[in-house]
Amino acid sequence: MAGIETIVMPKWGLAMQEGMVAVWNVDVGAGISKGQEIMDIETSKIANALESPFSGKLRRKLVDAGETVPVGALLGVVADDSISDNEIDTFVSDFQAKFAESQAATASANGPEPEFIEVDGRQLRYLKLGDVGGDPVIFLHGYGADLNNWPGSCRVPG
Repeated sequence: MAGIETIVMPKWGLAMQEGMVAVWNVDVGAGISKGQEIMDIETSKIANALESPFSGKLRRKLVDAGETVPVGALLGVVADDSISDNEIDTFVSDFQAKFAESQAATASANGPEPEFIEVDGRQLRYLKLGDVGGDPVIFLHGYGADLNNWPGSCRVPG
């Protein structure tokens, strides 16, 4: 809808799937400027300030401090006073419905879920792709990486 801008959970890395709003630095009703740090976000790998991509008035917060949400989730809505609360309610409802649909579609297309195995008293997390038959191939990542680096680069012939 024209006149309504969205603040969504950013994707700050290849493996980032969710983030936690640590703190909002602005209140509902406050004017914000493009580039202003409006909240702090923490992920499993980084803590960073989210800068507003535009100027306007923060009309709605959808996620409170301490909540963890997936990348792309609606965090807040910016609009001027010419946009009614009812218009914002309708916009938010439509956004949330479309986001839920896209999350469901993505979940089914994302591939395997991590599995766990215990070896010599240590728990290891792994992904399994492909058929059970044939010789297994094991990919080991280096320091600073994790199993999330492999799915996008490994394709099992179909």
